[in-house]
Amino acid sequence: MAASPRRARTPEEKLAYEKEKRVTPKGFGVKLAEIIQTYEVLQRLTVALTQAGKGSHLAFPHPASPGEFLIFNRRHLKSASSKFKKAIKELQVYFRVSMKKPREKTSPESFKGIYTPVYAGAALQHFFTAGAGNFGFEHPQVQAGEALMTKLRMVREGYLLRNTSTLLFYIYAHAQDLQDAANGQYVRSDAVMTEAFGGDIPATFYPATVDGKNSKVTMATAVDKALIPGPVNTYSIVAIGNAGKLPKDQFNPAHFKNYYFQNLAALNYYSKTSLAADPALAPAVENMRNEQVMDAMLEEHNIAKQASVEWKARLDPGRKIARDARKKIVDAQKKADKLAAAQQGAVAVMQ
Repeated sequence: MAASPRRARTPEEKLAYEKEKRVTPKGFGVKLAEIIQTYEVLQRLTVALTQAGKGSHLAFPHPASPGEFLIFNRRHLKSASSKFKKAIKELQVYFRVSMKKPREKTSPESFKGIYTPVYAGAALQHFFTAGAGNFGFEHPQVQAGEALMTKLRMVREGYLLRNTSTLLFYIYAHAQDLQDAANGQYVRSDAVMTEAFGGDIPATFYPATVDGKNSKVTMATAVDKALIPGPVNTYSIVAIGNAGKLPKDQFNPAHFKNYYFQNLAALNYYSKTSLAADPALAPAVENMRNEQVMDAMLEEHNIAKQASVEWKARLDPGRKIARDARKKIVDAQKKADKLAAAQQGAVAVMQ
């Protein structure tokens, strides 16, 4: 009978497990001391049982019941030795978990990491406004309520959190059915996306090497420093950056992995630092410091997040059926290939 597959830990269970296994250098020393002590005890018990002879056992006074004894024989020794080996193996778990840098979950309210406020450049703003009616409803699961983008006034004006931009790309792909039917990890560009990122609107930034480090400069700087002969659009930059990859991984607007959404966004928004470096964007800098604007960006992120959750709830059942069907086909093919290889091997041996 085949063993049941091990259930994957939930994020909460994984966090609890790592918390249990994480120890300080002092705590790790205590663990080692315990193992050494256990090893010495097992050695003495082994010697004592060996001297006692085959079929004998050791008897120890029961600490809680005077006059009674605790029996220790070779079966108990074998069990104790097995637990000792397991404790030795667990040391590497303590070491691995304790060496990992704990990652505190960042919340949108922190305005840090993926939730850092940004200001959208021309291409990204065009995507949000020209395709404003293409992001579906505020509540996609029931296809009701206002259009999502009407609830995101700050986004339409270019103010949003980094993660909001990623969410909106996925929401747009869902709403416009841009995902590959056979593999949802792939999407295609539509007319609005092509106009925003593959047309005449230059990307806001261009990747460059600054002081020996990979960075990015504004498009105007890239042209002034002769890094490129003239402004280029986002799709062109991403395609050039992936020219050395395998054909299946190269960027193609007609069929690309959805993780490129982050590249498209990152090339088209300003951080607070890059905003401050351009005097023409001083009004945007002031707005980014405004508490009301910050609160509005947070509220709009939460609206987009809820819409994303509802899209997932709406699409997941059908996707799971499709994934399972694809897995069955792949598994059947692997089984057939393995059988064919075995048959070929048998024929070769017989010849």
